Amino acid sequence: MVPLLSEADIEDIYEVRGLLEPAALRDVAARKPSPQLLAPLKAALEASVAADRADDARAFMDANTRFRAAWIGLVPNSRLVRAIELHTDHVRYLRVATLGDAKVRAIVLRGLRRIAAALAAGNGEAVAKAMLEHLGEAKKSLRRAVGLNGH
Repeated sequence: MVPLLSEADIEDIYEVRGLLEPAALRDVAARKPSPQLLAPLKAALEASVAADRADDARAFMDANTRFRAAWIGLVPNSRLVRAIELHTDHVRYLRVATLGDAKVRAIVLRGLRRIAAALAAGNGEAVAKAMLEHLGEAKKSLRRAVGLNGH
């Protein structure tokens, strides 16, 4: 089912996500998560790569869902987690509408790799920047999926 999202809705969604998600990841990176804590994130990234190689969009979507859950699970501020979740109701639609396209998956993988590497390095500024860029690409994909061009 296609959500009724206007251009203003998309701008609002990504403005809020751009404020919340990079800050949340910056906090996670500042805590220098151990390889054990990052293991679910790494496993989800590896599953994403394998699904992409197999051209299995469904498996890619599942792995993408696990990647997101893994990093959100590392955010220590439960109120911030709730705020992030409140503003991502469009994510499931975005996955279904866009991740069947190998070109979109390649862009997503590039973003996930950068996020995972910055978290593993404990680099808060790099992970925040990687998430902002990842969100920018997601916004472009969502705009295309709902029939909006530009930006």
